[in-house]
Amino acid sequence: MDLEKLHKKAAKRKNSFVEARIEKPIHYICRSGNKAPIRYLMSGMVAKIDRPSINLYKPISSLGGDDAYEGRSYDEDIIEPYVLKHQLPCNVTTAFLTPSFRKIERPLAKEMFKTSRPPQPYYQMMDVLAYVELYPAKTDKGTVGSY
Repeated sequence: MDLEKLHKKAAKRKNSFVEARIEKPIHYICRSGNKAPIRYLMSGMVAKIDRPSINLYKPISSLGGDDAYEGRSYDEDIIEPYVLKHQLPCNVTTAFLTPSFRKIERPLAKEMFKTSRPPQPYYQMMDVLAYVELYPAKTDKGTVGSY
């Protein structure tokens, strides 16, 4: 997955490819003090572009099924170098080591984040995941699609 190529292609677009319905939750997440949901979304979206059949609620292969994926691998192998190179305002380490993501034993659900500090960015993240799962991007492998 060439994230730099995807970034350049997206940057050339005149309009945002972010659907208006999820723009507010994304802005909220990006402006919140908790950066783990940003890293989680970045790794999940890259995984979804790479493998459209994955289930974003199943970021650990031990959850079983062909739709589970290794979110931490996408985060560490693809997102982390990108974040460091571009000095993005995110956690410099994987989201999967933060308390909210450390022990995932079932598919993600909003109620799992009620004790997160603060829970709102995680709830907004779940809204974005729900949207992407409901309206998956029509992409070819390695391209940025529109919803």
